[in-house]
Amino acid sequence: MTRVPCIVCGRLGGSTYCQMHDPERQRRRITPGRTTRQQAQFRKAVLSTAGHRCQWIDEDTGRRCTVTGDENLTAHHITPLREDGNYDAEQGVALCRAHHPLAERRLHRDRDDVDAA
Repeated sequence: MTRVPCIVCGRLGGSTYCQMHDPERQRRRITPGRTTRQQAQFRKAVLSTAGHRCQWIDEDTGRRCTVTGDENLTAHHITPLREDGNYDAEQGVALCRAHHPLAERRLHRDRDDVDAA
């Protein structure tokens, strides 16, 4: 099997994503029936604040994504929970399923830039 880098973090894996960032695996792991009350409240608050629209801003055009609808959106933690993030709505951003992995990649890229400096 050929090992390829994850498009989010660059770790080598068997497909486009490593196990941690595989959207299919995450969908199976966190299903609507298994979310915690805290997660559900966070998602509801983030999507409401965003007007139930993806908040991704294209770096080249400056335009905001037009994807709407709660079924198409995820609540992204600006500071990941594993890095002392929290469930405050101010610490979240609504992203569509296409832009969530790009936000993760951007986060890792920005961290790598800071670490290199």
